Amino acid sequence: MIETVTTVLFHWILGFFAVATPIISAYSVGNILRLRQVRLAWNGGRMLGYPVFSSVFLLMMALVTSLAVWQQQTHLYSTVIGLSWIGVNWFVVSVMASRRIITNTGIVKNVNEPAQTVHWTQIVDYSTEERANGVHYTFFYQAVNIKGTLSGPLMRV
Repeated sequence: MIETVTTVLFHWILGFFAVATPIISAYSVGNILRLRQVRLAWNGGRMLGYPVFSSVFLLMMALVTSLAVWQQQTHLYSTVIGLSWIGVNWFVVSVMASRRIITNTGIVKNVNEPAQTVHWTQIVDYSTEERANGVHYTFFYQAVNIKGTLSGPLMRV
């Protein structure tokens, strides 16, 4: 009895996330497509430009799915397909959220959080550093208060 209730509850939760994650994924892709006057963009993830946790989860789900198919565990197909679908959408959202985008109006640190956009008027200083793969820029900026003036400590992008 407990196993049946637990299995049903697990599949309801899995179904909820299988429906919710594509909505969030579409929202992230829509935010990327909505940006105008993009000058430069790159992936800001830590693992070859990709986010670590969603990438590892997606690789693990590929391994588990291939093991389930290889061992012909047909009762696990719906679970591994659902978790893989959630992993793909999580990966898309993570990649879109970690992209750094330079536009005519400023630097977009996270496309899903408009408040994290740093406008060019907020940047008070910058530094450059020559590296093997090119020039590394560091921008120092201040937040804008309610009156519209710069205030608070310096932060860096």
